[in-house]
Amino acid sequence: MIRKAVLMPVDSKQTIRAAEAARAFMSLRQMDAAAVDMGGGTYIVRGRCRCGRLTQLIGMDRMATLTLEAQADGRVLLTAGGGRWLDKLIAGAVLAFVHPLLVLIPLYGAVRQTMLLDRIFRIARLRITEPPE
Repeated sequence: MIRKAVLMPVDSKQTIRAAEAARAFMSLRQMDAAAVDMGGGTYIVRGRCRCGRLTQLIGMDRMATLTLEAQADGRVLLTAGGGRWLDKLIAGAVLAFVHPLLVLIPLYGAVRQTMLLDRIFRIARLRITEPPE
């Protein structure tokens, strides 16, 4: 699931502040996170949960990518997306053969992934729309 928004004209300090806020939020959620300046006003923040192999196999792992991209008119394109959706689908199909109720585990993982993306998107959006200091 991908979230996108084109936000009002902002300065680079607001964009950096939003990228750092998203990275800090991911770190607090026990995710390995990094914010990278790609140049030209574009920042990419990626996070992946620090979870074990079993957690990955049953579809409970999480990852997220946030992109803040400066547009020519001074606005910022904010995009949040996540990965591992196919893994959750495969885990659900395999677990359904073991016991039908086990399909709820990767479904719960997908719900948590969606909630994580929503929170990261809202945090970045709030930080960008705050007035500059």
